[in-house]
Amino acid sequence: MRIANEANLTDAVLARLEGAKDPRFKKIMTSLITHLHAGVRPGTSDRAEMGLMGREKVQAAAESVQAMAQGVFALNQQLFALATRQLFAGLPMMFSLATSFAPSRFAAGQARVVRAAMANSNAATARISTAVPRIAGKALKPIHARAAANRRRLAKR
Repeated sequence: MRIANEANLTDAVLARLEGAKDPRFKKIMTSLITHLHAGVRPGTSDRAEMGLMGREKVQAAAESVQAMAQGVFALNQQLFALATRQLFAGLPMMFSLATSFAPSRFAAGQARVVRAAMANSNAATARISTAVPRIAGKALKPIHARAAANRRRLAKR
């Protein structure tokens, strides 16, 4: 039998088994080919389910991007506030450093500026290191929720 289109593909492959001598082999291969070809061509309900899952995935991805953007925006605001506080806290130290004439006062003032910068740098690093997992968790939440809903819906089928 010649394969003319997708509709007669399974029949054409099964026709090749007509000459099989072993009936058990023929039965097993017929079942296997029928099941494999059915999996290749999903039915109407399968196509509808795949379409629904695709739309849900796009919506979940959009929600995920929005959650990440909100988290990064909030983190940027926090870091900006921290940098602004650091700047205003460091101004008096910079002025005292600029007006110190004695080398010992200059060295002590420089040490205070460095200590303050290091302390604020540690605070910024701690803020970032705690924010990144929180942002990632919020970003994955919509995707996980859709996947769990798909699993529950498919389990009922």
